[in-house]
Amino acid sequence: MHLRAFCMLTLGLLITAVQARVIATGPVNTIGPAISDLNHVVPNVSSTPLSFQKRQCVKQSDGEIVCDFLWPTMSEMLYRLNDASDGVKVSPDIHHYFYTNNRKPTPEERGKDETTYDIQVRWAAGWMAAMNLPAINWRQGVSEDWWKTQNEWVIANWELMDTGSDPGMLNPGSNLQPKQGADAGVIFTFCLLQAYCRATLNPEVYLFTQKGDFKPNQVWADVEFWVLTQNPAVQKIWRVDPAPGCHQGEADKEVLWDRARGDPEGTPKWICPVNDNSP
Repeated sequence: MHLRAFCMLTLGLLITAVQARVIATGPVNTIGPAISDLNHVVPNVSSTPLSFQKRQCVKQSDGEIVCDFLWPTMSEMLYRLNDASDGVKVSPDIHHYFYTNNRKPTPEERGKDETTYDIQVRWAAGWMAAMNLPAINWRQGVSEDWWKTQNEWVIANWELMDTGSDPGMLNPGSNLQPKQGADAGVIFTFCLLQAYCRATLNPEVYLFTQKGDFKPNQVWADVEFWVLTQNPAVQKIWRVDPAPGCHQGEADKEVLWDRARGDPEGTPKWICPVNDNSP
């Protein structure tokens, strides 16, 4: 998936913001007058003890989703990925699969109202099912409601997010500082992708893409691949072209990366800038 595709995804989510009322709570400092729009209300809040705050958007017992201005940490995302009540729990028995740069579907192949994401997932999930391999992608590992709400929250409130004297940024500067809401949404999503890579427990991972060299600035190359190779649970990454007419089952698989044959771990590129020790 290309960086531009993620920007379009986050912008689309901003336009189609959730209708549920979302309330911000918990910043340590007073944030001044209430800020509101059609979907969010931010009341005057001050001096809530940090140790009692819940970072990120959290569903309350009454079903209301409450958010704060702290970026979700890697540990919190990993907790969600390991929570069976919050999406599909990661497991050694479940393969994780990724997708990028698949060919453009023909009009006949595209279902009604299907997005590019829908098609890539359908092709990839279909191949895994045909091979009788239980598998999930990153969106299935967490609650869809939580992901959409948290994503829309950081997009709408990025200027208020966790920007104190010690924001806990591993890579300050251009790698984190968003200049607009869509940038903040991309950062949050990339961090979640890296959590998904770190959470992988099955030794064999699948990448669905066209054959040939990878395009520069792809999310796979910059955000996902190198994290997977540094996950000691991951032993092999398979590459498959899932497009109709391209696959023949097991014969499609080619080894992209193999720890046993001595393939080197990937060099870190984009790194999630939210430190687990950030306030």
